[in-house]
Amino acid sequence: MENSKGMVGGKIRTFRMLRGFSQEHMAAKLGIDQTKYSRIESSKQKTS
Repeated sequence: MENSKGMVGGKIRTFRMLRGFSQEHMAAKLGIDQTKYSRIESSKQKTS
């Protein structure tokens, strides 16, 4: 079973893709860089 962090990252990615948004778009809306956003989606970055 995938841990909850991985499930959250997957849900974030699904949300973004269903709406046709790029990682760059989402990162800009959140005020973070694209690399950090990518790490959040792949569950390599903790969220606060």
